[in-house]
Amino acid sequence: MPAPPDAVYGRVQREVARRADALWGIASAPHADPEYAFAERRAAAPLTEELRRAGFAVRQDVAGAPTAFTARSGERPPAVPLLLEYDAEEGGGGKVLEVEAALAGAWG
Repeated sequence: MPAPPDAVYGRVQREVARRADALWGIASAPHADPEYAFAERRAAAPLTEELRRAGFAVRQDVAGAPTAFTARSGERPPAVPLLLEYDAEEGGGGKVLEVEAALAGAWG
């Protein structure tokens, strides 16, 4: 039987707190070193590296997009697809925080 939602939320919350510095580094990198649209290779690299370290099988250059990637862990259901986008918009951070939250969830 799956864990109750409160238990899952608590686990993700603890994982985010434990890895806050790493998550913030990944989230702030695109703003410190902006790249042109669809060429965000330096922004994508920390995400794929962290997912690999967490044991995910990462496939890059998905659908002909050099910065697109998939990350898989396990072979059984449930499958949880996430479509995430990020950018270095001035004063932004909303899209990057979306990626940060997904990465924290993947770690947990």
